[in-house]
Amino acid sequence: MLEPEVTCSEKSGDRTGSSRGGAKDGGTGAFGTPRPAGIGLSASSLRYRPAPDRNIALRETIVALAHRHRRYGAGMIYLKIRQRGMAVNHKRVERLYSEAALQLHRRKRKKVPVSDRQPLQHPEAANEVWSWTSCLTAVLTDG
Repeated sequence: MLEPEVTCSEKSGDRTGSSRGGAKDGGTGAFGTPRPAGIGLSASSLRYRPAPDRNIALRETIVALAHRHRRYGAGMIYLKIRQRGMAVNHKRVERLYSEAALQLHRRKRKKVPVSDRQPLQHPEAANEVWSWTSCLTAVLTDG
């Protein structure tokens, strides 16, 4: 049995005269789903359902550890999670840690009050000011 000859325009997918029904006529999509008319969205966008959150238990663990160990950052929390036997990527822990707004605030340095400053005294004669090295050599050679 001979097959009918196929032209180049039919091979390349020229669907202007296709029987599926294009968007112009309000027909159905490739899988028989009705196309949204006039919305400007694809059918797959309308059918999209977000995946369930896989990080609920891990997020609760991170928050619990952060409240238990207040001075631990994301790296130490990650190590504590690994000690519990959970295999988790450190980047996921850092992302969930920052999403939960658990970042530690850097402590400011404590300013020590400075005592009254006095100018250095200038020596009035030779050999009045000795350095520590000369003191040490004098002690080591004499003693």
